[in-house]
Amino acid sequence: MGLTREAKLKSKFGHVYPEIRPGWWEPASVVARRVADRLLTRHGYAGLLKRRVLLDDHFEFRGGPPQDLRPGGRVSRFCDGVR
Repeated sequence: MGLTREAKLKSKFGHVYPEIRPGWWEPASVVARRVADRLLTRHGYAGLLKRRVLLDDHFEFRGGPPQDLRPGGRVSRFCDGVR
């Protein structure tokens, strides 16, 4: 694990995210963009404002900079990889 935050879709939620391959670790920023694109297409910008793009119940996460290196402590997952 490095400083790049990664996300993996849990297999049981594969049907919810057809654009994501379940069980594969990918940069969280890449996964978030795919999900955000779908939300924008279906619900407009309001779809992005209602909730996190990557839900904790649906995804596993690993990596990323330590808490004390993140500006303001916790970084929004929507912004992973965008600095």
